[in-house]
Amino acid sequence: MKYLYKLIYIVLLPGLLFSQTGDSGNSFIFAKKLYEDKMYDLAAEQFHQFAEQNPDNPKAAEALYFAGLSYFNIKEYQKAKKEFCTLF
Repeated sequence: MKYLYKLIYIVLLPGLLFSQTGDSGNSFIFAKKLYEDKMYDLAAEQFHQFAEQNPDNPKAAEALYFAGLSYFNIKEYQKAKKEFCTLF
């Protein structure tokens, strides 16, 4: 059942979010929703991608922080460390 939810998030939700305005804020909101739903593996990827694609966005540092937290929650400590170190 967990995989069904992941499939819904991966396939349907991004299309709905990005079709509304198409701005980078939607990808951050999507990543935050994944994090709140404890889908840390997907959230980490989304936060990392957001920060990489939008380095000048005011939320880029927050995205790196949440990417680090997400990786930490799934015990990917080296990846978490890399995200946190990127903040400095």
